[in-house]
Amino acid sequence: MNDSIEINKLADVVGKLKLERTKNTGHYDTAVILHLYYVDLWDEICGYLANLGKDFDLYISIVNEADKTIIERIRDIYPNSVIIQMENRGRDIGPFLEIYPVIAKYYRYICKIHSKKSEHIDSGATWRNELYQCLLGSRGRVAEVKMLFDEFSEIGIVGAAGYLWPCQHHLGANVKNLSFTAQKMGASHVESFDYEFPAGSMFWFKPKALSPLQDLNIKQMDFEEEEGQLDGTLAHAIERLFISMALLVKYEAVDTHIFEVIKHFSVGGLNKKLLDQKNFQISWAIIKMIAKRDSQCVALNKVVAKRDQEAIKRDQEAIKRDQEAIKRDQDVTASLSWRITRPLRFTESLIGKFVKVCLELMDGG
Repeated sequence: MNDSIEINKLADVVGKLKLERTKNTGHYDTAVILHLYYVDLWDEICGYLANLGKDFDLYISIVNEADKTIIERIRDIYPNSVIIQMENRGRDIGPFLEIYPVIAKYYRYICKIHSKKSEHIDSGATWRNELYQCLLGSRGRVAEVKMLFDEFSEIGIVGAAGYLWPCQHHLGANVKNLSFTAQKMGASHVESFDYEFPAGSMFWFKPKALSPLQDLNIKQMDFEEEEGQLDGTLAHAIERLFISMALLVKYEAVDTHIFEVIKHFSVGGLNKKLLDQKNFQISWAIIKMIAKRDSQCVALNKVVAKRDQEAIKRDQEAIKRDQEAIKRDQDVTASLSWRITRPLRFTESLIGKFVKVCLELMDGG
């Protein structure tokens, strides 16, 4: 492939790609769906994609306005990647809803990521890097995710540790869109908002876990025009529904902290007995409970830290405003002082000259 394609050509391209793979190198069971809006993050993302090895397919959506040199840069590293040019609507969610239904049947594991910046908050880059690190931070992590999917049929989504947030605490301005989308899905449990969502909309998933998405029949053009919105869009609503969709088809979501808990329970003695076949269901329930509790603590700490950062920022802005007000007052005072003292100094100068002339006349006389 030498160029990008339009979304309506994707099905044909994927079909040909799969046919060619079957004949030559064999079928890949892993795919990455990447929305690359900020093309300057490509090199950073490449570092994480390298942890997948070579046996995966890469689907990249870029906006029509993107610098076309990015296509060459992508092709230099991933010559067989599928690059789709799309209108800038729906952030990473709109393109995902177009790509996922077309490719879902071909893969066992899919990772959804995007070039997140969140420039409206100071911790945007930290948030992005933590998501990348948790999901694609090493070859070992990628292997752990796939192992988890293979060993536990009920797990459909793996999110980043500390970033599965309770929806009811992060509804924002999204209730209307959430309710509308829930009705289209036929998901009555959505109305309670008693579920989590992958904050930042990056995660691994089994294709079947998001099958309700295909029934929504939402296209990219159904999303609002891009105006830099911070909340309340259809994209924000669907981000909060990914795990709800998985629950609808009997899949669960966990985050990557579960790997630490599993390692703890796999260390000799009593812990080893907990993991034997006889007690597996009990031990698995305990593992999920502990992992969920720990992750909720991490998520809560992130929320508290974010609020602290926002409070510090507000205090700094208030101090800056006070300093600017003091400077303005000083400038005004200096200006008034100059206006008052200048005539006095001028008068003083005239008097001094007059006295000097008088003294000279008296001496001369």
